[in-house]
Amino acid sequence: MRTRALAGWRVVLLLAACPLVADAQAPPAPPPSGLPAAPAAIVKVKPAFAAGETLYYEVGWNGITAAEAKVWVEKGLLEEEEIYTFRVTARTTSFVDKLYELRANAWSKASADTLLPLQNRLSQTENGRRTTETILFDPEKKTAAYTREKQEDAGKAPTIQNATIPCATPGDAFALAYLLRSQSLKVGDVKSTEIVVGRHLYAFSVKVEARERIKVKAGTFDALRLIPVYHQVGKAPDKKKVREMVLWISDDEKHLPLKVTAEAFVGHMYGELTRVEADPAPKPLATAPKP
Repeated sequence: MRTRALAGWRVVLLLAACPLVADAQAPPAPPPSGLPAAPAAIVKVKPAFAAGETLYYEVGWNGITAAEAKVWVEKGLLEEEEIYTFRVTARTTSFVDKLYELRANAWSKASADTLLPLQNRLSQTENGRRTTETILFDPEKKTAAYTREKQEDAGKAPTIQNATIPCATPGDAFALAYLLRSQSLKVGDVKSTEIVVGRHLYAFSVKVEARERIKVKAGTFDALRLIPVYHQVGKAPDKKKVREMVLWISDDEKHLPLKVTAEAFVGHMYGELTRVEADPAPKPLATAPKP
């Protein structure tokens, strides 16, 4: 089994935490109200979650349980500003480790008022080789500073890439999930914005298609069925990587991400909520260390 094929499940892994990772189906609709697409649209947001919320996911590929993920929320201070930190850790199962070993962790620090990101970081080790990507947003300059450091062969210095990405409003895939959860959603709604993924800017929209009742390992839920649509800005949509994707979130005030499925060139992938935990007692705000 080739590494390239196994790597495809990461699409679903990230989608368990957020509805975007790769090129997909068709151009999004023009941005309606809901998700901010320009500085004038930035408003305070009432979170649909609380610090301490912890979600666990199972990720599968072509009928094989390939990985496990943990997603949780922290609250703290960054340079005297109150922020949320959204964190994700993931690892392949012991069975998959024999063919392809992945360990990954990511975080996004976002304003507690607007849920717009300030900075984010993704670090992953694939078969012993580490890659780290960091993005720092500058709302005044309307840019995002991207840095990628990749470990090369033993004895060689890591390669470093830098890029500056124009973006009218700060946006990343991790913070977007929590921003989307905090929106009022009903069947027929379309929410759109732009976000930075890696060193590229993506146009993103999601349509609320229907209400359904679904069963996942965490329980049975009344859910909203969402259809994500996204593509790299300046390029035509590409159906080769992900042909069809569906996301279900709970039809309540929390909008928990319940399940995602994707049909891609590597086969059928899914992510499913297995357990929910919450911190019952609020903790004092902690000052977040600088990256």
